[in-house]
Amino acid sequence: LLTMQYMIIGHLVKMNIYSMKNPDGSINGFKASAAFTLKVNDIATGRTTEAAHFQTKVSPQAMSKEQAVNQALLSIEAALNEYFSKTFPLITNIVKIIDSKKLLIAGGKSFGFKEGDKLIVERIEFLNGKPYPSEIGELKITKIAGDDFSECQITKGGKVILAAFNSTENLICKLIVK
Repeated sequence: LLTMQYMIIGHLVKMNIYSMKNPDGSINGFKASAAFTLKVNDIATGRTTEAAHFQTKVSPQAMSKEQAVNQALLSIEAALNEYFSKTFPLITNIVKIIDSKKLLIAGGKSFGFKEGDKLIVERIEFLNGKPYPSEIGELKITKIAGDDFSECQITKGGKVILAAFNSTENLICKLIVK
């Protein structure tokens, strides 16, 4: 718990399981749907910083109740992935300047980065002991260099990024989620 920054709490709002019947009244399968809310609590303050509601589609007919629930939950997988990508974007740092238009970041295939991904470069200042980010540029991943590194083209703010890196300012790179 000491290293955690956030805690995600889920609340199941509703769970419906429908029995699908034959004309004679016998059960020939099940359908399901669910709704739940996720809250993101800041561990340090105990406050909720984010909340989102999710509603599944009604599942296709399944042979068991469990299978129907699992199929319903699959219908919101893309929405959950998008929510977590936007709420908790991938963050990394610059590890090496290759030349005035190219640099190397920590994070490659194992981070989930892909060629063509874009990242915002932010300078982090600490004001009153709190991080204050300001955007100073943008990068585009041009080559995944294994599991741990990626080469990037500097597409915006090159001189500012290079000067900040050379003066050992605190910089982060944050994946832009479309």
